[in-house]
Amino acid sequence: MNLKHGLVFFLLFSAVNANAKSESTFTKSYNQIKKDLASKITICRKQFDKNVKKAYSESKKPYREQEHIQFVKDEKKALQFINGFDLSKLTDVEEQKFYTLISEQCSKENLIIFEKLDKKRRSCNFFGEEYKFMKGLIYAQKNYDWSEQTRQLARGKILEWVQNQANPDHYITQLFALELLELMVEYGQIDKKFGEEIKQTYVKAEKRHLEIKEAIQLISKNDKKSAYFSCEGFSKSRELEIPFSQTTSEEIKVILQKI
Repeated sequence: MNLKHGLVFFLLFSAVNANAKSESTFTKSYNQIKKDLASKITICRKQFDKNVKKAYSESKKPYREQEHIQFVKDEKKALQFINGFDLSKLTDVEEQKFYTLISEQCSKENLIIFEKLDKKRRSCNFFGEEYKFMKGLIYAQKNYDWSEQTRQLARGKILEWVQNQANPDHYITQLFALELLELMVEYGQIDKKFGEEIKQTYVKAEKRHLEIKEAIQLISKNDKKSAYFSCEGFSKSRELEIPFSQTTSEEIKVILQKI
């Protein structure tokens, strides 16, 4: 091997080796977060199976047109589900560490690794089911002959969940928390005098969400997936989400203090 070819080989080997080292470092960091959260996610999933999944059903014959989610009617069972749903056991905020990691160590190679690892990851992100649980509680207070004490516990659990979603790390789910507050006004579980403030807060939050969405889509007009799943997309998303989320969080907290 002459000197020229030897130098080319050395440079190529160094580049490949450095790249492999970078990937290995990212994978190691990802797996460490996964290990740290493993026991918490197990506890969270057990709670979900026991207290959330079994608490409601989706009916084809609802009480009213929009009320397709029906909470367990039996008051004793309902109380078990309400009291058993411990929001302190949720891991959704802590699971954001995976996305913080990729945003801080983003590269084309790390994105590929991240996508593969995340597909296999065991999560406790059941936001949709939690949302239905709370929505079912709103309908139940209207339709079931529950005691006032049970109604108050149900209302308190919904507001506790909304408070949890007001966390600045919960940008998208803040919109759904505001939707629940609007529904509570509609069903007489929050004084109607707060209705307009809640509505306007939702409108502003939705406008911020659309601004983020449009900014990311502008990154790649021809390929929406690559726009969202790219380093530039992650960077732009976090750049806008952090201040927007903080603003919406404060607005929700102000409302909760009033009601």
